[in-house]
Amino acid sequence: MALGWLRWFLQIVLVFVMFFPTAMTVLNIRWWHLAGTEELDALPERAATIPVMADWQRTRIEASETGIPEFLKTTEEGPEPSGFVEQTYAVADSFTFDDLKEWLEGPEWATPAAGEAFGAIEVDECKADSRRCDARAAPPAGEQSEYYIRAQFREPVSARGEPEVVVRLTYHQYVPPAWDVSDETVERAQAIPAPEDWREIEADGYETGNGETFNRRYRVPESFGPEDLEAWMKGPAWTSPESGEPFGAIEVDDCEETGAASSVIYACSAMVSGTQRVPGRPSSGLIESVQATLDADHIVRVRLERNG
Repeated sequence: MALGWLRWFLQIVLVFVMFFPTAMTVLNIRWWHLAGTEELDALPERAATIPVMADWQRTRIEASETGIPEFLKTTEEGPEPSGFVEQTYAVADSFTFDDLKEWLEGPEWATPAAGEAFGAIEVDECKADSRRCDARAAPPAGEQSEYYIRAQFREPVSARGEPEVVVRLTYHQYVPPAWDVSDETVERAQAIPAPEDWREIEADGYETGNGETFNRRYRVPESFGPEDLEAWMKGPAWTSPESGEPFGAIEVDDCEETGAASSVIYACSAMVSGTQRVPGRPSSGLIESVQATLDADHIVRVRLERNG
């Protein structure tokens, strides 16, 4: 009888052991949904240090949760720990999108008038059409940022409504990306001599039907214009960088303004010297080309294509 009960108990344990990982897979539950992490547990406290303006009134707060009772409520997906705290504030009728940008660029983030400082932030971009700004916490030297801020200004939807500002703080643990291109293509793209005052905000690489492409997006100063983009493409940094190995000489084919239907306002294209195909000669090696575009949001995208 004792062996029978033991067998029954072990069967129940086995069913649970098989059910639990299956349920986690089907429901996309990660270990950190259940156990949390030090950063996720401290995220509400970090959000409380955001230096909101004195006349803002918080009307709503929403946050991701961790722990066994809350794991089914999670909306965050991905293999790395991540979470958010989103706070909505009622603001004065006179508040504008320009005020939102000025607030994000203010000194209060690093040196608040009172209380604990959130820390310095870097504004990635502000989009006038969506009235939204994206920023990130400035990481220590040599490290990657893991805290991101999205602030959006919302006008009243009715005559009786109030304008709002929605501030969302997101934590996402940094993990070095695994690019879908060869290491050589990544190294070539990283050798492109971006000026010191450009700040990279995004990168991606992918295979094409005839080769590989790698894109890098940079936030550039508002004073940076089409003539500056062209001067950089035709400048000496490609063969004589201030640091690191040179990318190599390029031959600029064309720089021109683009159509009004696109957000891109200026574009330059170039071939890497020595990789062009010569008519009448057999082809050998890769064809490398570089394209740089500047858009109205002061974002420069640099694309490296390696075909053949």
